[in-house]
Amino acid sequence: MSLVGKDGFQETELGRIPNEWKCVQQGNVVTFYNGRAYKLTEWEKSGTPVIRLQNLTGTSETYYYSNLCLPPHQYAKKNDLLFMWSATFGPHIWKKEKAIYHYHIWKVDCSAEVDKLYMFYSLSRFTDEIKNKTNGSTMLHLTKSGMEKELLGLPPIIEQNKISSTLNAVDDKLDVITRQIAATQTLKQGLMQTLFSRGVGTQDANGRWVPHTEFKESELGEIPKNWQTSTVGAVCDVKGGKRLPKGESLTDENTGFPYIRVTDMHMGGVNTESILYIPAHLQPSIARYTISANDIFITVAGTLGIIGMIPQELDGANLTENANKLTNISIFRDYLFYVLCSENIQEVIKRESTANAQPKLALTRIRDFEFPLPPPEEQVRIAEILKTSDTKLRILIDKNTHYQTLKRGLMQKLLTGEWRVKLDATTGEQA
Repeated sequence: MSLVGKDGFQETELGRIPNEWKCVQQGNVVTFYNGRAYKLTEWEKSGTPVIRLQNLTGTSETYYYSNLCLPPHQYAKKNDLLFMWSATFGPHIWKKEKAIYHYHIWKVDCSAEVDKLYMFYSLSRFTDEIKNKTNGSTMLHLTKSGMEKELLGLPPIIEQNKISSTLNAVDDKLDVITRQIAATQTLKQGLMQTLFSRGVGTQDANGRWVPHTEFKESELGEIPKNWQTSTVGAVCDVKGGKRLPKGESLTDENTGFPYIRVTDMHMGGVNTESILYIPAHLQPSIARYTISANDIFITVAGTLGIIGMIPQELDGANLTENANKLTNISIFRDYLFYVLCSENIQEVIKRESTANAQPKLALTRIRDFEFPLPPPEEQVRIAEILKTSDTKLRILIDKNTHYQTLKRGLMQKLLTGEWRVKLDATTGEQA
């Protein structure tokens, strides 16, 4: 039942939607087809590919079945709409050739009343709402009968087409940005491998960088002849943070004594939005365990090897016991930061992480990390080059965040009819 409103909106079980829209149960306009359960003994190395959850999330190789004769609805064709309903859940447009889909996936066939992309975005919004209700945790599964009963706001087909094309344009932009981020990350990895083994060279009388021509063997491999090797402990002091006294807790009230936790840290820096504070009466007892804006932090418990520097506004903040600080640094700090982020050091840290049931990185282990050490002016130049890549990455990541926010806002407004797309006034077609 719905009540048509004079303001152009009607009250329905779904809430307020435009008068021209219908409120329907999804099962009345789309069909959810169950996938097929397979035995592990049926896996083949060739034949018809099988779509599993891991294939849709990009975390698994493809398996196959051969000589299967199934009804047409048990196959997914290119551009078919699928929905993951168990453990991982959400819609997916299949972009590859004909395949069989697994039991934990539904194929969603739309009737003539429903634009496939409109349904995809409606299911995306439904998924986001479920995740928000469960604080982002993964639900065990959804039921087919429950999905069929879910309500759907359904505009005229022409309006559906325009809504889906608007949202798809944002998705196209996001795809471009995602590829740019991946390319920049690959470029940076290649640069780091080259710069930490070949360097940038020496400066001539005109200030131009001339590549190195002479190299030598070292315990770290071949490096320029005028470079040295060093350890972290030889170029700085490594000191630990401090936990709160037993029975005490942090507060979100700004006491003037911020406390940086591992959850606040990311590769490169700190997220300042969720910083908590130490009660003022506790500060004197842990005042020695602070970190300077001139230091570098490294996480040493739980998630190991997050490297970064704190912003100036957190200079002198208290540091968690699950991170160490590198202080009194005698070489160019930013060079040391990139050394710690390098594949060689991160691989050592990764081995430490997998070797223990409760990952922990000891102070002595950090002090023993070995790295190539160029002359001071070359340290600066190497760090400048890598910083340029980081700046480009930050710009792209910020742009990605902007378009993700834009997309969420558009989905909320367009899929509820709060915002209407513009249609041609004479033909009713897309303007």
